[in-house]
Amino acid sequence: MHCIQVMDPATEDRADKLGKVRPFLSTLQQNFPCLFAPGVALSIDEAMIKYNGRLRWKQYMPMKPIKWGIKLWVLCDARTGYCLALYVYTGRDDHLAEGMGLTYNIVMKLSSSYLLRNHHLYADNFYSSLGLIRNLHDADTYFWWYHSEEQLRPAKTDLGHGTAE
Repeated sequence: MHCIQVMDPATEDRADKLGKVRPFLSTLQQNFPCLFAPGVALSIDEAMIKYNGRLRWKQYMPMKPIKWGIKLWVLCDARTGYCLALYVYTGRDDHLAEGMGLTYNIVMKLSSSYLLRNHHLYADNFYSSLGLIRNLHDADTYFWWYHSEEQLRPAKTDLGHGTAE
């Protein structure tokens, strides 16, 4: 695998962290929607590609089954898991976090080709925000997020010494 080269080193953009694989990723992104017609339900989540080599933007996620690797944000068909779009996380990007925030921009970037088609977009509460929900609703896209039971419990209040509910 180390001999495969998809980019001419003479024309490579050194500032682009994905420069060596950008043509390959672009081809994937173009072909994903051409080869599959997704259902109504779409899902956005993060994914990890296991990678133990040297890479400046390799991520460590202790709560995931794959601890070290390349982090992706992926839009998939919720029923089949077919990947429709992806975004490779290459470290902090101030341009991506501008405006409404990182997660808002990730969701809008990945789902842009599927807006105005009455899709139902499922994600966890990491991606949910009021601004995102409003803008997706305006784009005829329903947003559903899931959360744990702990998040629904009312917060315990400290009543102080000598008081009772």
